[in-house]
Amino acid sequence: MADAFVTHVGDPHHRVAHAVLEAMVEAVPATGLALEPELERLCPPLFPRLVDAKESVRGLASAALAAVGDAFPADAILPSLLASLEQAKAPRAKTGVLEFALYVLSGQGGGTRPGAATLSPASAGSPSLKKWVARVAPLVSDRHAPLRAAAAAGLAAVHARADPVAVLKHLAAMPLSEAAATCRAVAQHA
Repeated sequence: MADAFVTHVGDPHHRVAHAVLEAMVEAVPATGLALEPELERLCPPLFPRLVDAKESVRGLASAALAAVGDAFPADAILPSLLASLEQAKAPRAKTGVLEFALYVLSGQGGGTRPGAATLSPASAGSPSLKKWVARVAPLVSDRHAPLRAAAAAGLAAVHARADPVAVLKHLAAMPLSEAAATCRAVAQHA
């Protein structure tokens, strides 16, 4: 099932992509943790669909990601977020990854149930979380303003809700001027 999703979610014809995304929205909650080993393959093709020309495809991609966020713990999703951020080419797709990660890493799941009980945020000290911080921190100085803001908000969320030590250690390892600029950007979202 995961192979079919990965193969066809990026299909250029919107009807094929639409059908695959609808199936994902239904399948992810139904299959439970059986899809967890496939998350690193499933998530990266979803983020480019967030900036698709068709509104229906964008909405279904968002719903599929929300289903993933609601069905799996943050630590299980984090490696797929890293892969998604690496594979995303367009700044808008990277921004989508960061905005989704903001919900997931802070324990809000897919962000579809704001009043629901929160899930646990990403585990402090996890190697994947350290890699995430190292990958997101340079984006705080990106030339695209929405990407900069999403990266700063993401680091602020990790600092506040998941692992402040990982953020502080990364800042301490940065050159002083870059660390100061990153701190200023993150402070606006704290």
